[in-house]
Amino acid sequence: ELYQMSQAEFGGARLKRSDTLSPSYGNPPKAHSYSSAKHSITLRAAAHEHAEISDYSNERKNQSASIKSREERDEMKLNARRTCTFSPKDYGAMDISMSGGVDMRRVSLMRYGTKRADKLNMDHQYVPFLSYLWGVLFIGQNGMFLWVTGCTKLKIRDTLRRWGWLQPKPFDASDVVAKLILESSLSVHYIGKRKEGDTEIGGFFFPEFPYVKNDSTMAVADLLSVEVDLTNKRMVWAKMDEVDLTPDEAMTLLWYYTIS
Repeated sequence: ELYQMSQAEFGGARLKRSDTLSPSYGNPPKAHSYSSAKHSITLRAAAHEHAEISDYSNERKNQSASIKSREERDEMKLNARRTCTFSPKDYGAMDISMSGGVDMRRVSLMRYGTKRADKLNMDHQYVPFLSYLWGVLFIGQNGMFLWVTGCTKLKIRDTLRRWGWLQPKPFDASDVVAKLILESSLSVHYIGKRKEGDTEIGGFFFPEFPYVKNDSTMAVADLLSVEVDLTNKRMVWAKMDEVDLTPDEAMTLLWYYTIS
């Protein structure tokens, strides 16, 4: 039965990434350009009366201008390609010895003209039965144990809090929101910054933001906008579609988004 489960969920019709029919075979999909992403966010912000995207500036042009030579640009593109460690051996880039082993140079092993995926597809990875069995025995059981003990501890702490025997650690939700954004991968949603006196305000915009409603059903907001005081690292304001959010509400949404 365990073997049948592994074949149904991770084996069976799934293909190794070295197979030409696997979604992982070939080049990754093209990333959206900064200008196209900003244009899409601008339309969403205007539709829901969020902040004007044109108020935020960025320094991307100055950064690009610092790359003077074509060789440097080609080197950056080459380093960004997938390596042999994670790809079929006819993809990626690797370091090889030049001039009798003295000079190490990074060269491309990617074949030009191979297909490029239309979109990211992570639900296709092939897992052999032995790897699946190892995961069930040594990861699944430990994960279940941590889930049960964690929920039990949380229930005990919640009961002690309601009885007044335990008080939560004081915190400022505005500080937590800023920390969640600035010190995690959520910072990729940065659009730009604007000046307000001596304070720099950063704009972070999350298009198609998923969240769970009070009735436990899933929904997707068109746009979540958050402004952060970059000087003091505090949330200034937040808005999801037509709803203005308090720091506590923004903290809850961003925390769940981070761990989900």
